[in-house]
Amino acid sequence: MTTPLSKLSMSFQVAYLIEALELCVLDVLDIVRWADEEINRQAGPPYELIELALMADSNRFDAASQLLRIVKPAVSAAEVLPYVLAAAHKKLLDTPDFGKVLAEGMFRSWIKANCNFPDALSPFGYFDDAYSLAESGTYGTVDQINRELLEFTAGFQSWIWPAEVAV
Repeated sequence: MTTPLSKLSMSFQVAYLIEALELCVLDVLDIVRWADEEINRQAGPPYELIELALMADSNRFDAASQLLRIVKPAVSAAEVLPYVLAAAHKKLLDTPDFGKVLAEGMFRSWIKANCNFPDALSPFGYFDDAYSLAESGTYGTVDQINRELLEFTAGFQSWIWPAEVAV
């Protein structure tokens, strides 16, 4: 994602943040920092945004729920997930153990979408099972799955937000 998140419409920002929370690419403190930055940018920030900035001790589900009170996303999860995966790639490079956590989040997201994602996201249902099989010694190794997940997420590094989502 070459366009900074702050240059996107609020609806797209919220959609991205919710999916990034779901995949554990971002945590609640990242969302609180985003809310603080938005409050500083806006002359009269909405109460819901101020409330989000005070949620540092909340869980990710409550933070996601509060994000939805700010604005409803105008796009589907599948439309923002490639950009979340680009950020996940960077996190995987720094923290290889993040792969299993990411795979679990991807599986939850895939199930929430009734296993109906575009072809580019079709491996969402694969990685969680692959990690389980590798950990049990049934098929493959965790290192192999880590490499596959890193390769998969690398494919989203070049995605650029469409012009129509800018503010």
